[in-house]
Amino acid sequence: GFKHFWELNRDDPVATLNRITGYMEYQKPIEIQKFPYKGKLVHFSGRNYDLETTPNHRLYCGFKTYLCKRGYIYRFIEAERVAAKSQGTRSSYLLNRQLRWEGENKEFITIPRASHIYPKAIHRPRNIEAIPTDLWMKFMGWYISEGSILWQGKNKYKIEIPQKKVGYLAEIKETIEAIGFKTHIAQYSNCQGVEFWSKQICEYLKPLGKAKQKHIPPELKQLSSKHLKTLLLTLCKGDGTYKNGEPRFYYTISKRLADDVLEIAFKSGYVATITKTKDYHNGTDLYRVNIQNHHSKIHLSGKIEEVDYDDYVYCVSVPNELIFVERKGKPVWCGNSTFLNMTQARFGATPFASLSAQIPYEKEYNPAWRSYTFTDQVFRAYRDMFCNLLDLVPATAQTWNCTEGGALYHPKLKYATLREWLQNA
Repeated sequence: GFKHFWELNRDDPVATLNRITGYMEYQKPIEIQKFPYKGKLVHFSGRNYDLETTPNHRLYCGFKTYLCKRGYIYRFIEAERVAAKSQGTRSSYLLNRQLRWEGENKEFITIPRASHIYPKAIHRPRNIEAIPTDLWMKFMGWYISEGSILWQGKNKYKIEIPQKKVGYLAEIKETIEAIGFKTHIAQYSNCQGVEFWSKQICEYLKPLGKAKQKHIPPELKQLSSKHLKTLLLTLCKGDGTYKNGEPRFYYTISKRLADDVLEIAFKSGYVATITKTKDYHNGTDLYRVNIQNHHSKIHLSGKIEEVDYDDYVYCVSVPNELIFVERKGKPVWCGNSTFLNMTQARFGATPFASLSAQIPYEKEYNPAWRSYTFTDQVFRAYRDMFCNLLDLVPATAQTWNCTEGGALYHPKLKYATLREWLQNA
């Protein structure tokens, strides 16, 4: 799910975008920035986006150019430049919120075995060793939307899934029986429901909490787009709506579940936002996830204003330089902060002389020089990203490092001074 910047630590994987492949990748932060800031912030707000950044923060914007007449070129552009060119007119800049996801494509899901089975139990528990993934995703969709468990009393370890629509009731019953459990149709006060008993399933479902705490298990969110779409469609059958076989809205009183549904919607190939409203029955907070299969790229055509700010500002640095941020339920891709960005925002300039002593350098062996060198974390992240790109270069191609530095080394790189390279070229 989503975390505030001040809640992040170095071990938290952050959702980033690989600009070459278009796939979402999780990367741990190189650096987490936090410092006091007093000045102006640029606030961009629209129907599908909401960003508030320092003036020099880099946005990842698309724009048209004569070099690319049929599409858009995406570049990092400072927020103040985007705001200056977008005031009083329809902006030519686009924000991107699309992603591709390559998760785990599992054929079967394994559920932990029940902790202990009593031989004289009324409803003799049994363990299911492996469950087809599609069946399990359908069951989890129905349970998270409609289900509950009884953990104590006469009906201990009972799972209930009520449903008013007869067609859906039959689908729930068929799904559970296909997994391997015997079911029972129960009559409740205002509807019917499917019941079955399993200590193994109850122990798996109990940590998911009750209505206000419900969420999707983290391991399920790492599955492939195909499996996540099955889960999303079933969730919308229970507590949402769909049209022409596509999910449209999902409703929940759990903020964590709303964030989880938003995440799997993006990983399934859709785009989504969250709207917070009130339940007209009891006045509690209600979260509506708005799901679309279009408008993945949005014009910066909304309101742009400067706001006064006097507090801490936060950001992270990641190797891919693009992070998935969400404000007021509207997620987009945004550039991360670099050392230079944060220094300029804090001091208004780049006092490298005064800050050089504070940069953490680490000693590592350099095979090009056959000696040890000192490099900082940010440079190593850029070097690793460059080396990942270099791995995609065909083996027949030659890539030379002519900077005479040698700190950027890789088995595929050849080393020479610029003069030597020109003589041999």
